[in-house]
Amino acid sequence: MKSRSYSSGAIAAFLAVVLVVVGSAYWFWAKSPIALFRGGAVAEPSAAMFVPKNAPATISLLVKPDRLQALRQLRTPWKHRGKSRAEFEGIKRSLLAETDLNYDRDIKPWLGDEITVAVTSLDVDRDRANGGQPGYLVALSVNDPQKSREFLDVFWQERANAGADLIFEDYKGVKLISSQPQRQFFKPRHPSKAIELNPFADAKSPGWASAVVGERFVLFANSVRELRDAINRVQAADLNLTNSVAYQQAIDGLPANPLGFAVLDVPQLQAWLTNATPPATPPQPLAIALSANRQGLLADTLWLGDGHPLTTLEPLSRPVDALQYVPNTGALVVAGTDLNGLWQQIAAAEGEPLAGTLTQILKPLEEQWGISFPADIFSWVTGEYALAMFPGDDDGESNWVFVAQHGDRTAEGVHHLDEIATDRGYAVGTFTLEGHAPIYAWTKLKAADSDSDLQLAAEVLGVCGSAQDYEICANSVEAIDRALNAPQRGSILQSPDFATGIRLLPGKNNGYFYANWNQSKSTVERKLPIVRFLEVAAEPFFRHLRSLSSTSTTNAAGFLKTQFWFAFDP
Repeated sequence: MKSRSYSSGAIAAFLAVVLVVVGSAYWFWAKSPIALFRGGAVAEPSAAMFVPKNAPATISLLVKPDRLQALRQLRTPWKHRGKSRAEFEGIKRSLLAETDLNYDRDIKPWLGDEITVAVTSLDVDRDRANGGQPGYLVALSVNDPQKSREFLDVFWQERANAGADLIFEDYKGVKLISSQPQRQFFKPRHPSKAIELNPFADAKSPGWASAVVGERFVLFANSVRELRDAINRVQAADLNLTNSVAYQQAIDGLPANPLGFAVLDVPQLQAWLTNATPPATPPQPLAIALSANRQGLLADTLWLGDGHPLTTLEPLSRPVDALQYVPNTGALVVAGTDLNGLWQQIAAAEGEPLAGTLTQILKPLEEQWGISFPADIFSWVTGEYALAMFPGDDDGESNWVFVAQHGDRTAEGVHHLDEIATDRGYAVGTFTLEGHAPIYAWTKLKAADSDSDLQLAAEVLGVCGSAQDYEICANSVEAIDRALNAPQRGSILQSPDFATGIRLLPGKNNGYFYANWNQSKSTVERKLPIVRFLEVAAEPFFRHLRSLSSTSTTNAAGFLKTQFWFAFDP
């Protein structure tokens, strides 16, 4: 047998190939954008130590923006990647509007894996008499301390050259630098929504202030007082968000290593966005953790309420059969079981914010039909249910359909609706649709619009009918016809986005919510004005949003946990 000999060159070449393969594998799994499917770079926001326990809003990005953009590019078809890249550049410019900063030049070289932005207070000087000016704090983690210090030196030198009086202060071992309001030294650019949402471009802002905390964080605030308070919270740990019981419940109850994390005090945010007086109520924190998968974006939310946990609801293991009567064009869909029990828990356990929002949505319909949803409908729905809105055939007013599984009180509930309609002057009559049981309609005769002789037309308040084990009510004959024929013509269960959402979201849950954003956008904006603000603040997100699906569960501590899946167009 002949022995084989290998030259040193061949061995070196072989080792080089091995190193390339290993290095490529490491890059693919650790550095590639695909690695973000496994989570962010850090387990939880470290900058929470600078934020007060009762902050109205704290939002953290736990991955470098460039890696998010790389992930977006990876999921975007080639022909749309140029547009996607331009949108990302626009976002970076808008976030730094009227600040004379450039992300790639000034921030990217030293930025770490965390950006935290907090609204620390709704009134920075705590004096409502002179108007409310929120306090803002921005914490940027540092990857290169030397470059971060060089950036701040140049940043403040430019302001001094422009005529700003700089104020230097050593506070508990931390160097603070501040100036008068920026608008006194730099010519404002054209006004825009981006500038309105930038706290440091606000004419009412007390001015820029910055600090470097160790070699870990660069802090910016819209007043030097905010920086002093932030440093105090680190040294008095019981004052900061990290040591809040609700915050720790959120960290423990939501997925680890999210791409983004937020804690929002809903009552305070509502007061801020509506220019109302902040309520003197206990915090109502809503925690949100963001993650990504190949199909879209996932958001896990934990509603901690006012400390009163929900009792455990009997979870579903599959979509309710009532959904077979919702047409596949459904724009807004809600489905589950025991609507009566769910409403009672929301109203009693979650308090005013959540129940108030739902009441706001339902109120116009209650006024139109002269009913109380909780008393006249929810009270007798103890089995499966589905409520859906979908477009009309003639692009007119939207249709709605409500499907409820027959129960002990169904006949009594429908009879009560007949009584309400009769009291309002409507007649109860019957008609038939081919192949279906008789339909009951609440109608009233009125004069029809016509240029010829006077004619009468029937105004339809609503219609109801039965199919198998379900009672189906709708706002028009067209709507109930489409609902009754949905099992044959195509129901929401066959919608690709709805089916994908069910597959990705938890199998055991308390019900489903689905929205086709393009079809439901105008209705949602009309019912919930806060959405218009969110669309401005997160315009690129809503521009590409196609649909969202969600389910809710009750976690081990008894708090309501909801997971959302967002599907996007390129």
